[in-house]
Amino acid sequence: MRNILDILSEKHIMWIKYVMSFGCQKDVAEDYVQEMYIKLYDYNNRKENDLMYNESEINYYFVYVTLKNMYYDNIRTSSKIIKVELEDYDFIDDEEYSEDEFNLKNEKVICWVQFIDNQIEINKGYTEAKAQLYYIKSLFQYVLVEKQNVTELSKKLKISYWSIRNTINIIKRQIRDEF
Repeated sequence: MRNILDILSEKHIMWIKYVMSFGCQKDVAEDYVQEMYIKLYDYNNRKENDLMYNESEINYYFVYVTLKNMYYDNIRTSSKIIKVELEDYDFIDDEEYSEDEFNLKNEKVICWVQFIDNQIEINKGYTEAKAQLYYIKSLFQYVLVEKQNVTELSKKLKISYWSIRNTINIIKRQIRDEF
């Protein structure tokens, strides 16, 4: 019996044309076909020649559906990815994110801390909202009051650097805009 890859590769050009009929370029179609070879080879080994009508004929419809599903699965997953142009953002030139410019002797800061404390008091018992408020208040204390390094804090708390940095930026924006 011939290897399934040999039988599939006989119609290589046809598989590429199938994928191109879905609306993609030839080089991308070739990538899908290569991936299809791997998938069908693995499938055939698991299902013991389930793809074959006989020793030399393959189920063309199964191959077509496999290619179509691979293509549309990729479209579905890539549509969930938000693509952002890097030119739209200013990146920090410094190696470490700095909080030195934020003034804590501001009445707005005092009002914000009182607001967070009141929200903690309002939440009776242990709730997710209360836990989030404690998290926000602790980050405020560590980074803005105690001036701890965000990178070291990230390692110490095992929380991503960007999560801490973004939370601090939200706190600062909330203090500036709402209080």
